[in-house]
Amino acid sequence: MKYKFAKLTLAVIVSSYSLFFPSHSIANNNVNNNENFFLRGDDPNNPLRPFKQPVTNEIVNVANSILADKGKLSPHQKVVAFMDFIADFEVGIASNSSPEATVNERIGACGTFTNLLLALAATQGINGRIISLGNYPTDDGHAVAELWINGKWSVYDPTYASYYTDTLNNSTNPNVLSFEELRKGEGKRKDVALILNGKQRFNQSPLLAKDYVGTDIYEKANPAGPIGPENPFIYPLWLDVNQKVEIRNNDFGPKNQGAQYIGAAGINNYHNWKLTSLIPGKEYELEIVPDWIGGDFLNNETDFQLTAEMKAGGRLLGEANKTFFSKELNPWTIRFKADDSVVNILIKHPYFGPELKYIFLKEIRIKNIS
Repeated sequence: MKYKFAKLTLAVIVSSYSLFFPSHSIANNNVNNNENFFLRGDDPNNPLRPFKQPVTNEIVNVANSILADKGKLSPHQKVVAFMDFIADFEVGIASNSSPEATVNERIGACGTFTNLLLALAATQGINGRIISLGNYPTDDGHAVAELWINGKWSVYDPTYASYYTDTLNNSTNPNVLSFEELRKGEGKRKDVALILNGKQRFNQSPLLAKDYVGTDIYEKANPAGPIGPENPFIYPLWLDVNQKVEIRNNDFGPKNQGAQYIGAAGINNYHNWKLTSLIPGKEYELEIVPDWIGGDFLNNETDFQLTAEMKAGGRLLGEANKTFFSKELNPWTIRFKADDSVVNILIKHPYFGPELKYIFLKEIRIKNIS
């Protein structure tokens, strides 16, 4: 794979993965309640719709300022200009995750950089979506933008101002590879080059940065793809009856990605539990302990449904479905008999947007009941 370094205008390394987890207020974004927006948070053309985050007129003004003295540009050239602008920001956590905070405080990480790039592109009529790359590198991940340019999806990474192309000599309208193309390994083709404008940021930690800009992350990340309540992500999770019998809320994070909630939010979460060190013929319980139910509903009374599906290694005993009620959130005990030392149980739900609905968890644990 070729590396081509372009302009030297950038700063600071990134190693953090901005996970797309909902909060209690996700359905009540105050920015949607005034007229200061270019695209409402629920507009189907808004690339930040998974978070109900509007694209405001402030971002329109930022985009116009970036492009003001650059003459006539192609959509690709506009995206590159936006990435060059973002590349000067520090890496860290702003006061909130909005594009406005990222711009005004000049700080962010891969998730907020991606949101900002998508918002800036949207002001120019360029449609886009967020690509989440989970569990790669180990206990980490990444986020990039995918934009609809020249009649196809094209991946741009604003963290490193980079993209993959097989038309290296075309800087106006290059063919930029899509997520699906990179997922299939086409980034490793000999005629494909990584255009890396973020040389300074890359060079601050090149061994680490290669994990984020290299082709492996697109091929090995799990789960990976465009996010949104309509696109279920199946998060691989693990418990071991001898080594790791529980995951509590203080264990949620990069090491247990996706464990903290199930449902349709910015990312639509399913859980795929791999339960190990089991004794064939013995009975076990997997217990799901809820915390609170959130989403797009008008009052505090709601329910939430989950289903357990045995995928391999055992048999479910008893009910495979559970309805949680917001006023009485009782744990759900999933009983099963192991036929093998390893069992896989999928926990899924029936919610796929556009309304958001999700349940946050306190704890997940396994125990031998034989």
